[in-house]
Amino acid sequence: MYYPFGFNDPFSDSLRAPQRRWAAEEEARRRKIKAAEVARRRAEQEMYYRLRAAQEQEEEERRQQEYLLQLEQERQREERASLIRQRQREEEQRRSYEAARLHQERVEAEERRRTQQRSQKNFRTFEDDFDEDNETEFQVVRGHDGRLYQVRNPAFQQRINRLQQREEETQPEFQLVRGPDGRVYRVNKHNKKKQTQPLSLDATIGQKENFSSKAREIPIVQSSKMDIDPEIDNITTKATNTKKDKKSKNGKKKKKITVIVEDASDSEYEDEFKSPWRNRRPSPGEWMEPVEHFQ
Repeated sequence: MYYPFGFNDPFSDSLRAPQRRWAAEEEARRRKIKAAEVARRRAEQEMYYRLRAAQEQEEEERRQQEYLLQLEQERQREERASLIRQRQREEEQRRSYEAARLHQERVEAEERRRTQQRSQKNFRTFEDDFDEDNETEFQVVRGHDGRLYQVRNPAFQQRINRLQQREEETQPEFQLVRGPDGRVYRVNKHNKKKQTQPLSLDATIGQKENFSSKAREIPIVQSSKMDIDPEIDNITTKATNTKKDKKSKNGKKKKKITVIVEDASDSEYEDEFKSPWRNRRPSPGEWMEPVEHFQ
């Protein structure tokens, strides 16, 4: 160590050498501690960053799993809804098929019932017709005195009543009549009974020459409320003739139409003489049609 003023002490240098070594060691130790501290901090930071990255990765994986789980749940809900809709459609189809089957069964049962009723009715008709041919109105019986007497057969009258009732039931609902204009109309019998007024028919015999020279027809006056449909005349004639022939073959009782003809004085026809329709004549090539009374 150098001292000023030209004085150098070698002993003092030997005393300060351990201090310098201690100071150097202390400095090295401090540096080592500082380096260890820096390394520790760096390791902690790296550990923190690694943990943070791991947490972020775990959070991302958790979110991904939740998203996949939501997708799976949505898919399952869609599958359940589709299955429910399919079952509902199958149930509706089954119900519609069952309803159609029941309706078909009811229709078939009704048809069988009607067929059976028609068969029974035809069989009863055949039996009645057969019995009617064999039965007579009167029977010959022996009385208490040993004589033979002719008595009325009650079964014959019962069969006649049944035939009349059957005839009324089998009559059509419509009747063909000729209207005031000469055309043929189909009239509902029920409406005719309820809505039409009483019909009247006047016939005269032995009038003067003006009335005896031509045939007079009084048309049937019908109610304006009656529902009618025009038909063809020849079909009416054929149907009427066929019905009459069938009734005559079966031996059924025919209804009689009674027409009451009264003798009237000439005074009742004074209005007829004054009528403008009295001297009407059909034009050449035209038919003479009945007309209503001039009002």
